[in-house]
Formats: sequence, structure tokens, C-alpha cells
Amino acid sequence: MYRLLSIALCSVAALAQQFVGEVLVREESGALRPAPGVRVFWQHGTEGAVTDPHGRFRLQWHGADTLRVRSVAYGTLDTLLLEPPRDTLRLVLAGTYALPELKVEATPPVISAAPVKTEVVTVRQLEQSACCTLAESFEKSPGIEAFSADAATGIQQVQLLGMHGKYTQLLLEAVPVPIGVTSPYQWELIPGQLLQEISVSKGAASALFGASGITGVMSVKLRQGEQAPRLFANTYTNTNGRVELNGLGGRSSTESALLGYLHARWQPWLDRDRDGFAEMPAVRHLLLMGRVFHQGTWERQLLGSAVLGDYRAGSLEQGDSAYPVTVQIRQAWALGKASRELTDAVQLGFQGLLQGGELRTRLGGRYYEGQELAALARALLRIGQEKETPVRAMLVASLLWQHRRERLRDSLTYELAAPVPLLPGLSAELMWDPFPSVKFIAGVSGELWGRVLRLSPRVNLCVEPSDWIVLRLGGGTGYRQPVLAELLPALANSRRLELVLPGLESAWNAGASLTLYLPVLGSFWTLDAEYFRTEFRQQWVEDMDWGARRLRVEMLPAKADHVLLLLDGAIAPLEFRLAYRWWNSRAPTGGRWQPRALIAPHRVLWTLNLPLAENTWQMSTTLVWTSSGRIPSTADNPDSLRWGERFPARLRVNAQLLRRFGALELYAGVENLTNALQSPAILARPGSPYFDASMVWGVLEPRFLYLGMRWSR
Repeated sequence: MYRLLSIALCSVAALAQQFVGEVLVREESGALRPAPGVRVFWQHGTEGAVTDPHGRFRLQWHGADTLRVRSVAYGTLDTLLLEPPRDTLRLVLAGTYALPELKVEATPPVISAAPVKTEVVTVRQLEQSACCTLAESFEKSPGIEAFSADAATGIQQVQLLGMHGKYTQLLLEAVPVPIGVTSPYQWELIPGQLLQEISVSKGAASALFGASGITGVMSVKLRQGEQAPRLFANTYTNTNGRVELNGLGGRSSTESALLGYLHARWQPWLDRDRDGFAEMPAVRHLLLMGRVFHQGTWERQLLGSAVLGDYRAGSLEQGDSAYPVTVQIRQAWALGKASRELTDAVQLGFQGLLQGGELRTRLGGRYYEGQELAALARALLRIGQEKETPVRAMLVASLLWQHRRERLRDSLTYELAAPVPLLPGLSAELMWDPFPSVKFIAGVSGELWGRVLRLSPRVNLCVEPSDWIVLRLGGGTGYRQPVLAELLPALANSRRLELVLPGLESAWNAGASLTLYLPVLGSFWTLDAEYFRTEFRQQWVEDMDWGARRLRVEMLPAKADHVLLLLDGAIAPLEFRLAYRWWNSRAPTGGRWQPRALIAPHRVLWTLNLPLAENTWQMSTTLVWTSSGRIPSTADNPDSLRWGERFPARLRVNAQLLRRFGALELYAGVENLTNALQSPAILARPGSPYFDASMVWGVLEPRFLYLGMRWSR
């Protein structure tokens, strides 16, 4: 009797006890990072938990059962537990794309748990946008903005920390993409629907990727891995005539994968003002890509891609006053990676990238031609394991060969080549955890430019005094070599060009952020504040402030301050995000220090997402308000061809409704519901000496409705 009672009491005690676990996601490099916002629950029970910002959770023991982990952002995992864990239960996800038919139980925080301030855009957030190029993927981003650079070329410009996106180093599958002639269109050439995740490390991030990431590093990952759908198809069309097709197919397993990617886009030109000038070009865009992956003693990957792009805009009628705009893009690249673990604490890796491209552009009487061929080789050595050794190190040796020729024909002809054909480099980074709540990262990258050794030191500190507070500090220097192609948006006019060929741009960046994770109403709210300052000693600046008919391009100093306040959370089932951004970007244009033109200093973002009926329905809304800003002076023009000194504030509203039918998703929505447009988009008519299509400060595409479909199996 006593024995039976003891057994019963022990059983009750076991059922009543709690255990602690952590969910980690394994990155492509092999490193483990916390997986916040992931739902953990019993298969045959009602108990569940959501991981905190550090990936940890606490759960009541339910008895022998299967513990399920579900996250579209990070993957899925089922673990059979026969007895309560005695120590912290560690659950590791593969970090691959999860099938769309899985129910979304929680949204990961917009800010990752990385020591360097990092903003994450997941698959789920990408699918809440209308369609997307890489630039359009940031529709719901609190700190990254994209907009039309001009009313002729179709270039989408990305801004981060008050500076142009060209100062953000782009990583494709963790491999740095060299600056080249097609770089101005890099935000257009990568389709968002084929991406798994975008992460943006702000400020002077890791030194391991070189010195050109002055304001940040943007890492782009394609859909991949054992949980990638064997077949994926996405179609999209809107009332402005745009049609998109995205596809993914192949075979994959835990050890190997063979995948093919397809992206095609058709878009007619738009002349919404009916003035005979297309401010948005007709686009024909095709991307084909293949991927091979094999995991054994060595983990090996090979990717290859070819891109064709044609853009036509400008005057719709021919004649003496015609201003034709044509853009031809041809690009091909191949990327290879291999890595293996030499010991538990030492990992060796190799990366290679071969890239070729051609860009031909006509802007009225101006002609640009650029060709490039680049080869990058990198060897990586990682020493130490995160969470296992307090001191870790990473060494990267690189060699970049580049052949680049650019020619710009105006009243004069300008030519520019790669300043250094062969660029060897060496980077080192030390990671030190003196205490469990403190992470210190110091690194330096060095490159040999001819006979000159250029160094770029960087330091980052992350302090977590509690589970709910994270303080990050960082700073460092950087430099980059501009290309002539970056001028194309500023050349869409009849201004007289006064061009000084660029030297090496150099700058420093420093910033701080404070992040709070607050448990509110059964979920975690993120409250964040950040400040960054970027200061260029020399920047290649396009200066329109010397007069309405002059364009000076020269090396000048420049400064930018960035402040972002963010609240991200949920009141189940409603998810929301509210962000305020302030930029103070200045340069000595027109001979005096003044705010940068065509930039809105203030911006407010508000997003709402409402899943219904066990996530079979989903409604999302985005509101973006931007303040007024400065316009370059047009006082030199006749009275009828003068614009005001400032552009007006505007409110843009987007909305989407999505319905899931297992593996099939149908969605419909509206973009720019308020029809907040820049009007007029161009100054004067083509052929006029006052013509200018480069002063763009607002939205060019009018309100449209769209329909889309996603299917996978």
C-alpha cells in the first residue's frame, strides 16, 4: 500500500515539474544562434510556450509525449520525450525554409539576438508584400527604405542610416558581392519571392566582409535545404500591367539538393501624366539559376545564375525633341562554397565567386557603357565554438581580381577603370565573452591597394544585464571605390555636367542601441531605440545646388545622423509594428552645408497583421507617412518652370488579404490606396534645356490592385 502510494506521489510530482529548454537555429556557417518567437507545445496536450528573445522557454512536464517546435522562419522539429529533461533541453533547428502549409504560430522579432544590431526580414514578412524585388522586400521594414531614384531609368534606390544603399555591403549566401557596373540595379535583379531570409547588420558590422560596408551588411539567403518545397510556383499581376512568374523545383534531402530557380517579369511603361513621357519604364526581366548542395565530410554548394534585363522609357513619340531611355543589363555569376569541421572547435571553409556583367544605357543624348569581369576567392578559418569557448577567432584571406571598363559620353567623354586589378586582403576577428552577459567583438580588415595597405578596424560590444535588456555599441571605419554607373539617376536631365572622376571614398560610423523585450499579454513586445552617425571624409557627391541647369559631381565631406524608435508586438491574434525614423543627412552642396535634397527627414511606419480561422485567412495593412523635405533650387528657370523649395508630406497605404488552402495560397490587395504621387514627375518637356527627370522625391506608380498565387508541394 505504502509502495503504491509512493509511486503515485512520484508520478504526480513528475507531472507537476517544469523544465527549461532552448531552441537554436544552425546557420549555414555552422554557428548556432537563438531562435526567438518560436512556438513549443505538446502533441497531445494544451500546454505550450513561446521562446523568449534568447530562444529559451519554460514548460510544464506533460508526461511521455512528442514535443513539437513550429516556426515558418526557422523550420520545424518533433522530439519524443519519455521522461523529464534533467538539464536544459537543447533543440536545434536546421534553419531552412518551412513549408507554406504549416500554420504560423508566432512571428520572430524584427531584431535578431546577434551581438551586432541586426534587422531580419523573414519569409513570412516577404509574403505579406505585393510582389517583390529585393528593394520592394523592405515595404514593412522600420529602418530600411526603397524608392524610385529617378523618373527614367527604373533604378530602385535603397537607403540605410540616412545614406545610399551602395554603402551597404551585399552578401549573397554569405559571400560578398564586389562593386561593379550592374550594382545600381542589384536591388532589382534579385527576386524577393525566391528568398528565405534577409538580415541587415547595421553600422560598422563584421570586418570579415571587407571595408565597403560602411553603413551595414545585408545578407540574402535563397530558399534552400531539406525542407524547401520540391515544387514552388508564384504568379502575380496588377492593374498597371505588371506580370511576374517565380518558380523553384528540384530534389532535396538531408544530404544533398539539386534546385532550379526561375524569375520572369513583364511590365509596360507608365505615363500617368499623359504628357508623352514614360516616368516608369517598360521592363522585360528574366533570371535563371541553379543550385547543387551536398553534405558529407565536406559541405559543398555550387550556384550559377544568368540575368537578362531590358528597360525602355522616356519619350513615347519620336522627333527632334525626343528623349529616348534604354537600358540593357546582362549579368552572369557562379558561386561555390565548401567547408568542413577539422575538429569540434576548428572549421575550415573556402568560397569563390566569378561574376561578369554588361550595362548599356541611353539617356537622351547621353550614353553609358560598362563591362566587368571579377573573380573572388576566400579562405576562412574559424577557431572556437559559440556557447562552448569564451574566446573565438575567425581569419579570412581573400584575393579579388577585377577587370572593369566604363565610358560615359556627354559633351565630353569620361572613362573609368578598376583602380587596382588585383586586390589581396586579410581579415581577422576576435570574439570574447568575458561574462555570460557580455560579448565583445574586435576585428580589422586590410587590403593592399597597389603599394598602399588600407586598414578598416571595427569594434562591437553587446551587454545583456538581464534576459529582457540588450545594449549594443559599435563603431569602425570603411572605404569604397565608386563606379560611373552610380551616376545614372542624376543624369536623367538636360543639366550641364561638371564631373570630377572619383577617388576612394572613406568614412567612419558609430552607433548605439537599447532593446527591451517585454512579456505582455502572452507574447513578447520589442521596444527599441537606436542612434547611428556616419561621417565621410570624402564622398562622391552629386550636387544640384549650383543652379537649375548645372550638375556638379565631386569629392566632398558628408554627414548623417540616424534615430529609430520601434515598438513591435502582438495583442493576440493581432500583430503590429510602429516605428519612427529621423534622418539628418547633410553635405556642403552649393558651397554651403545644408540638408541633402530629395530626402524626407521624418518617417512613421505602422503595420498590422491579423491571422484568422487558424491562420487560413490573413489580413495585413501598412501605413507609411513621410515628411516634407528640400528640393534643389529651380529659381534660375522661367516662372512657369519653377518648383517650390520643399516637397509636401505624404501618406501611403497598402493592404492585403490572403487565403490558404493547404499548399495553395491566394492573395489580393491594393498598393498606394491614397494615390499619394509626386506630381509632376518631370520638370519641363524632353528637348527643353530645362528638362529634368532626376528630381524624384515621391511615389511614381499610381494606385493599383493586384492578385497573386503561391503553390508548393
